[in-house]
Amino acid sequence: MKRIDYLRYHKQEYFYKEQEHLFSKLWIYAAAVPEFDQTQSSYVLINSPIGEVIITKENDQFNAFYNKCLHRGHPIVSEPYGPLRLICPYHCWSYESNGHVKNIPFAEKMYGLNQSEISQMSLKKLSIKQLGDFLFINGDDFPIDIEEQFGEEVLNNLNKTKGMLNKTFASLSIELNFNWKLIFENLRDCVHPLYLHPTSLTQEVDFFATFKEPVINNQPITELAELSNFSRDGENKLPPEKYKSEFMCCDDGKSYLNWLLFPYTHIPSPDGGTLFAVENFVPISPNKTRLDLSFFITQATGKTPSLAVFYEWFEKAKVVLKEDFVAVEGLQKQIENGQDMQNLGDYENQNVRINEFLDREVYAK
Repeated sequence: MKRIDYLRYHKQEYFYKEQEHLFSKLWIYAAAVPEFDQTQSSYVLINSPIGEVIITKENDQFNAFYNKCLHRGHPIVSEPYGPLRLICPYHCWSYESNGHVKNIPFAEKMYGLNQSEISQMSLKKLSIKQLGDFLFINGDDFPIDIEEQFGEEVLNNLNKTKGMLNKTFASLSIELNFNWKLIFENLRDCVHPLYLHPTSLTQEVDFFATFKEPVINNQPITELAELSNFSRDGENKLPPEKYKSEFMCCDDGKSYLNWLLFPYTHIPSPDGGTLFAVENFVPISPNKTRLDLSFFITQATGKTPSLAVFYEWFEKAKVVLKEDFVAVEGLQKQIENGQDMQNLGDYENQNVRINEFLDREVYAK
């Protein structure tokens, strides 16, 4: 057993260091291609740990920049989605899809700016990368290569989704009372589904099919790619549902697919590559996390409505999510009531290694 302290799950000083040395340095999930209007130039606004970010799409090109007007810092847009019309409502400064200033009313008379000066002005851009039909951003001035953060298996399996996702999607956000690390440790826990989800998830997925003796790796994490992983965690027990013959499939069509993308994004596909969820557990404070949850489905080849499939899936998913959230919120309460240590077993070795990585690379700085 390995003992890990609980201070990192509720103390503000740990959260500050995560913001400075983790979220601002790593690639984080931003959006999916179906969220953009497919018929015209458009934008998506996200609220991330590094601030509000506008992502634009024009002629299949994506750009990302902070939602702060160059004049006074006022938000340029307020709606989560919209056509590409980036005009600050405060003084009507407008911007191109790449963040460059398009127009400033009374520029020379009121601001002393000539056209040459305006042409050099641009919103602060972020790096953006597309992996399959999913978009990731990085706020660092000198971002690491995304291949350094996500290993080959993660990248190859994400890239299978490119051009595969249907334009129909559903999304919601909910604030939860626990630290973001706790839910990710729960997601890495291969034992808990057998006991926490006995009448829900384990009735549909045979986790025993891939249940193995834990492989113990006591070596310290030395590469960022070791923090994330892709896995096929069990086969579906139930016969294939009718909808599966009417939608495309990105993988084997039978396994429960899991992408655990450090720091805080989980992408499961419960039916082997047709339905996809994005569970983005965005850190808000040491003891609060916002779940931005989106559901996607692949391109249709038949007549079954996507929304009908979403509704049935959501009814099942919310049961599993509630079971997880009740357990993790209960754990957070114990931590805040004085529980100071946890004892982790051999099968939880990856959680131990990640905490030791955070001790060295984040909290010690």
